[in-house]
Amino acid sequence: MPPSGSPQASIWGERGREAWPQDGSTVEYELATSFSTPDGSYHQASVARLVLVYDGDAWSGSCTGETTKVLDGVASTSSWSVASGGRPASAPADGRPGDEVLVSLLDDVDIAEGCRQRSEAVQVVRQQDDAFRGEEPAGTTEYQDITVTWHRSTGLVLEWSRVVHGGSAAGRLVATDAPGV
Repeated sequence: MPPSGSPQASIWGERGREAWPQDGSTVEYELATSFSTPDGSYHQASVARLVLVYDGDAWSGSCTGETTKVLDGVASTSSWSVASGGRPASAPADGRPGDEVLVSLLDDVDIAEGCRQRSEAVQVVRQQDDAFRGEEPAGTTEYQDITVTWHRSTGLVLEWSRVVHGGSAAGRLVATDAPGV
């Protein structure tokens, strides 16, 4: 079991609740990224679907997508599929408004790397029904705009978006067998 306080620990069950994930557990995400040069001569946009399955020890799956590149007005599109490890996008389930927490996101999808995992610090700004909402900490607002929503009892990230100078990334959980999500 992962150490307490890590984003992954939050989805491993609580007292009185069924432990999740179990052998055969699944998550599925839709992901999108885009990037443009300041002069507009190059643009790249990717959309992908990531499916992860838990085998009792680790998550594995596949990331399948399409990338369109436009260079000096000439477009090319490539479809791709790569094996993907990692784990579901997650955040601490015990955050409180005002806390700064580390969330694990899936991001920067493209032909070469598939669906990558990365961590991002966000500040919990509110608790609403069964979800927390986090945004970028005050010191980072000059160069990025981040919004993350995650399930309170499982810690599974439900949706996120990140906008930085020249690009953006977003994702959302579209299917899971996690209880209560």
